[in-house]
Amino acid sequence: MKTRTLLLLSLGCAIVILAAGIGLFVRLGTNDVTAAPSEFGDRVEVGDLQVVVSSASREGLMQRISLKVSGIDDREVTDSFAVISGGVPLNAEPNDCVAVINADTSCEIEFVLSTETSEPAVLIVTRGEERGRWVLAATEDPIP
Repeated sequence: MKTRTLLLLSLGCAIVILAAGIGLFVRLGTNDVTAAPSEFGDRVEVGDLQVVVSSASREGLMQRISLKVSGIDDREVTDSFAVISGGVPLNAEPNDCVAVINADTSCEIEFVLSTETSEPAVLIVTRGEERGRWVLAATEDPIP
């Protein structure tokens, strides 16, 4: 092959790579939709799980959340729950929360926060590719 042919081929490859990069950049820029956090009392479907967060309160380093779960038969449903406080994801303390397919099961789950902070914590429920999110107030008074 001649040098001119190789230069033209390399220029063509550079243009294709540039176009792909611009396409990816545009795709990432338009994929910036963040869902608003769910409200307390709303039934939220996260994958195969239905969750209703009734209330939340924080006393010292203990974050308590009262909720109802249904839609699946899972003895370890709270493995799908995490609280993010101070940028640190935390798993639920051991509990007896069990989800049942045809009925709402009320339970209370607790999280031990790593530090006291005035920032609100965020409850994240993840099932498969779907997520639910609730913002928990940082006060010591129960949230209505």
